[in-house]
Amino acid sequence: VSEAGVPAIQVLHDLYLLCPTNMFKNNVVCKKQCLTCKLMRLPYKSKSNKLKAVVGVSNFILDKYLSYGYFKDVPIKKVIYNSRKFSNFSVERKTDYKYINFGFIGTLAPNKGIEVLLKAYHRIKKPNYKLFIAGSGKQDYEEYLKSKYKDDSIIFMGRVEPKDFFEKVDVTVVPSIWYENFPGVVYESFYFGVPVIGSNIGGIPEMIINGVNGVLFDPYKEGDLEEKILKFECEISDWKDKSEIIKKSAKRFLDYEGWLNQWEELYKSVALLH
Repeated sequence: VSEAGVPAIQVLHDLYLLCPTNMFKNNVVCKKQCLTCKLMRLPYKSKSNKLKAVVGVSNFILDKYLSYGYFKDVPIKKVIYNSRKFSNFSVERKTDYKYINFGFIGTLAPNKGIEVLLKAYHRIKKPNYKLFIAGSGKQDYEEYLKSKYKDDSIIFMGRVEPKDFFEKVDVTVVPSIWYENFPGVVYESFYFGVPVIGSNIGGIPEMIINGVNGVLFDPYKEGDLEEKILKFECEISDWKDKSEIIKKSAKRFLDYEGWLNQWEELYKSVALLH
């Protein structure tokens, strides 16, 4: 593309340009680029400078690459958060007030931290707790989860429409143990007025305002998720009262027209550089 003289924009959604395993190995995030990956990705760094613009879907991912010297000479560097179009409909809350209803929605895979949540839940579960798990994964892993963490208060819902999940839960837990760059499930939860207990890694902290639309926890710190779950239980009335505030916090991620405008402006800027 560079040799053909065509201006190009690189959009960063993951860390594969730094590491073939997306900086996640043996179910643990890599704190830094190892020597092997550094050597394997050496040509990538120099080639990254042949672009006219680089866009991160979160500040986290753009800063991560810049910290390793990628895109150093690229004239335009910016963050454009992903956006999504939602139909304007109201959700009838169907949570059972006799219970504290926790929820997880997403791919059932180790990197999503589903076992971090299940282990924490089992350690502290009470008769008034329920855990709804929506989503699917590899069949053998799903069966393993259902067998190992079997409990009458844990409901595996399978793949469902977001509305059918969010109307049932009081809080969404996003326990990812890898560098999620900008998981849509967070602002999707806000859209429905549901707070989030989320991992403090990757781009997740850019969406969660502690105490306003959710709380952060360290998935690698023993007992931290349990502490946040118990604290949520104590404050559940306050969280239910914040439903409208939480919905408002989703607006900046759901401005679809604004998102299109940002991209159009970027294309114009890149064309002027050409």
